[in-house]
Amino acid sequence: QAGTYVSTVPIVTDPDYKYQTCLLHTRKKNLTLQGIGNVVLDNQNGGLNDETQKTWSTGICILGGSVTIESIAVKQTLRPAVVVYNAQAIINKLRTIDIDNASIDVASSKVMILNSALTGGGIGVRGVSYARIENNVIYGGGIALGSCTNPDSADVSNNILLRSNITTTCPANVK
Repeated sequence: QAGTYVSTVPIVTDPDYKYQTCLLHTRKKNLTLQGIGNVVLDNQNGGLNDETQKTWSTGICILGGSVTIESIAVKQTLRPAVVVYNAQAIINKLRTIDIDNASIDVASSKVMILNSALTGGGIGVRGVSYARIENNVIYGGGIALGSCTNPDSADVSNNILLRSNITTTCPANVK
């Protein structure tokens, strides 16, 4: 439901993901996280300048499973707003606010990132079997594609990049 959900401590600690905990962890589930109205997950950084807090604060962790995220904002994380590792994910209408790292970090996964507004960090993709990045506005950070498994594994189109760029070490359809 609409609202700002504030947490200064992580909701779930994932022992398989070293040096980082998650405000929300999908635990290898197949599920949809859909915001109704203006939904904001606000980490409040747990003290941005406090050295003791720099080992946590990822927003949403998708480690395994098949997850759809739709119409949710993630605010104030020291690490990526969303991580997708060894999973399938559709991320649609994500907003990121005051992110100190990548907005979305993807590895060894199939992912579609659509219609999102990302500020404070871009999209990092590596080792994917498929990535579609389309109709996003990215302010800072850009899009980095690396280690794609085949020439058709990445489709990047109709994105608006402000103070950003695209870097790629894999063949990709970039428009």
